[in-house]
Amino acid sequence: MRRLFCLVIIALASASPARAACENLPQTEMNVCAGEAFQQADAALNALYQEIKQRLAGDAETTTLFVAAQRAWLPFRDAECAFAASGVRQQRKQHGQEAKPVHGTPSRLRHGA
Repeated sequence: MRRLFCLVIIALASASPARAACENLPQTEMNVCAGEAFQQADAALNALYQEIKQRLAGDAETTTLFVAAQRAWLPFRDAECAFAASGVRQQRKQHGQEAKPVHGTPSRLRHGA
């Protein structure tokens, strides 16, 4: 189980370099870059999720707990990302900026897609 935990941490940490690569670009390129980084992080997490489920295949109780934890985490991630994005939108309004931030993607990358 400790190894599975380590794999999750590694997958989440791998999103940071992708996010850094998207900084300091014009808005359109930033949107494309962030979208690609999100897709990569999402694919990595999905692969890890499937690997963990396969490893837990012989333990129905633990598999059920794992799936429940993942399902509970997704709404939290989405709500936290919406909250984080609302602060960015508010700051942009205060400074008269019209360009929209990449909605939720930096936060989703921080939370592992």
